[in-house]
Amino acid sequence: GSKDGFVYNLNEATGRINWKFKTDGIVRSTPAISNGVVYVGDTEGNLFAIDQHSGKQIWRFEIAGHSLNNEKFGFDRRAIIASPVLKENKVIIGGRDGYLYAVDKNTGKQIWRANFEISWVLSTVAVKGYIVLTGTSDGHFIQALNLNTGKQIWKYKTINAIWSSPIIDGNKVYIGSHEGVLYCLDLKTGTEIDGF
Repeated sequence: GSKDGFVYNLNEATGRINWKFKTDGIVRSTPAISNGVVYVGDTEGNLFAIDQHSGKQIWRFEIAGHSLNNEKFGFDRRAIIASPVLKENKVIIGGRDGYLYAVDKNTGKQIWRANFEISWVLSTVAVKGYIVLTGTSDGHFIQALNLNTGKQIWKYKTINAIWSSPIIDGNKVYIGSHEGVLYCLDLKTGTEIDGF
């Protein structure tokens, strides 16, 4: 992805451009690839599915932020900054509109969305089994959601914003926060095990 609004497919050996795909905004989201399809977001609130071989659009999903006027709020509520994560038939992606989305990876239709009440979802989620984990900005919490329903499993309150992406190791979650703490939480319950 690029600041010029294109997603580029480059020849690995030569660096030459195989194809480039024009989005509506800047591309800060790192693309995810599965079964010949590239999934990526842009700063105008679009999630694209692109054919990996031809560079043609398969579908486009517009998050709620796509229709918002940033000038009205005084800050960005349109962009997708997070990278999509694929699990089963779902693409999981957060937006600056304050929602986390599960979109059907084949059709581009919304399966569920979780409301973080304007708090940005910048983290690339981590998924294990039926648990989806993400941080939030102004909400100051780490949350575990059910992969199939989007319903909350647990929420852990932090002192400051969580812009980093969580990682899962066994039954532990590690995630850093703006107050300079690396949290270690229990995956199933959200209980703090340790902090550094």
